[in-house]
Amino acid sequence: MKSLKVVLNPPGKDGLCTIYFRVIEERKVKNISSGYRVKATQFKEGTVVKHPDAVLMNAAIEKKRSDIMAQLIRADIAGGTMHGRQPTFFDALEALERVYKSRGNVDAYRKLQVNFQLLNDAWGRDVPLAALNKAWVEKFANHRFAKGNSKSTVKKALKDMAHILNHAEYDGRNHFADLAKTLQPDPVQREKLGPDDIKKLEEVKLEGMYDVARDMFLFAY
Repeated sequence: MKSLKVVLNPPGKDGLCTIYFRVIEERKVKNISSGYRVKATQFKEGTVVKHPDAVLMNAAIEKKRSDIMAQLIRADIAGGTMHGRQPTFFDALEALERVYKSRGNVDAYRKLQVNFQLLNDAWGRDVPLAALNKAWVEKFANHRFAKGNSKSTVKKALKDMAHILNHAEYDGRNHFADLAKTLQPDPVQREKLGPDDIKKLEEVKLEGMYDVARDMFLFAY
């Protein structure tokens, strides 16, 4: 069983306490310094308070905490165990999700949340990494196609899923990457505007900059 807490050590001679991460694994305790020192009154329930740099310090501490947790999860995945159970794909997804969140990468974080829901819809449950075969990956891809997604969209989603396994340092076969390589997006069909289309565009009543933009487009066309 592993646990990770942000704690404070006793104050030194200068009255400041070091903030550190306490990792407990199989009854073994490991302390990792955060590099920050504060007064005891400036730390409450794992968070820096009443300090001029509290916001910056908390952001840095959360990033470090997330990185350590991601490392622990990757180690569990590589070792084939996750808190007494088999590691799953959602474990790997959530590890990367925490890293994106701690780094403030909002777009990537939200994309993972969307994919998490789509995986849930497609699979109906979490899947142990040991059981993650080609059939599960194809089930996810077919679910996306059934939703009306194009080949390019599904290919991108499969690459995102493959990245989750790469981040987890998964040493098994990455079927997401394999399937992504086989998908060739359909060529985009673009039709030119005809005389009737140009006439309709000319006759549309527009005002202000929309009118100017339309005239510039027609002139360039």
